[in-house]
Amino acid sequence: MLFTISCTDLSEDLYDKVEDGNFGNTTKEVDALVGGAYSSLRGFADGISNNYPTCEYVFFLTETVSDEATIPTRGTNWYDGGQYQDAQKHTWKADNRMILSAWRYNYTGIAKINSIIYQIDKSSLSDTSKAPIYAELKALRAYYYYNLLDLFGNVPIVTNFEDTSLPSNSTRKQVYDFVEKELTDALPHLNSNVVYSKMTKNVAYSLLARLYLNSEAFIGTARWQDCINMCQKISGYSLTPDFFANFATENQKSPEIIFAIPYDSKAGTVGNYMNSMSCHYLHKLTVSATGDYPWSANGMCARPGVFSTFADTDKRKNVWLPEIKLTKLQDKLLLWITVKN
Repeated sequence: MLFTISCTDLSEDLYDKVEDGNFGNTTKEVDALVGGAYSSLRGFADGISNNYPTCEYVFFLTETVSDEATIPTRGTNWYDGGQYQDAQKHTWKADNRMILSAWRYNYTGIAKINSIIYQIDKSSLSDTSKAPIYAELKALRAYYYYNLLDLFGNVPIVTNFEDTSLPSNSTRKQVYDFVEKELTDALPHLNSNVVYSKMTKNVAYSLLARLYLNSEAFIGTARWQDCINMCQKISGYSLTPDFFANFATENQKSPEIIFAIPYDSKAGTVGNYMNSMSCHYLHKLTVSATGDYPWSANGMCARPGVFSTFADTDKRKNVWLPEIKLTKLQDKLLLWITVKN
């Protein structure tokens, strides 16, 4: 006779979630929570928009509306519905993905930080232990709001993770004041040392310096001396003897970098497309002998006015690849600049 034994109750207890008060009570748990705030800086992509900070939508939005850079349409390539031309001409449309992507990048980061602050609120940590965590998170959130202040001006200020109501708009002055207060309140609790890719006192000083540098444009009040004061507080950095070393793959030891968003292909992080977006189509041959490198997109390039500001003796000019073309129709010289790989 054969006997088989089976279990009819297949239910099990799953522990992929814990109560708010049961997590964030140890150093490792806190580091895991705060790490999520920093990982949000790398951005994301979904079916709605492309929200990486160095992609053609987020970073390029601030560059192509200025005199610094452009994304020229080459034949039919890089036309993309005319969104880059619209940015260059300052003719905004509601369906421009550059605007949507920049908006979602920043507010997704803010929502992530709000959720982490909520978890820290619920933890059993003492108020003394929570103070430096709050400072780091709120200063990082202020970075996102600075971006929104710069890009859009008057935006909603959302800080309560539990509030699901439709947020009201804030004036540009209110957003400006919020960014300043969040950073100045955080300063006493932030790390004074030079720490790679972390929100420290130096990073907060730098953000405040940038805020005051643009104060007249933001709110109509010049604060030049405040900008100078913040710059003078930044310490622990120096210029590297080799300028180009700042752009090496392994550049985390550069003495110039105040704040960075780390990417590591070995860890599977994606979204750092700045180099590839500025590589000429043929640069794929400098990366791969077989020419199968997929990211030589030949996108953004500098405007002639930027290139001409570099003296011929300036070593930094060697980073540019100038290409002179003569148009048949207009019979004039156009200078397209693309960044070397």
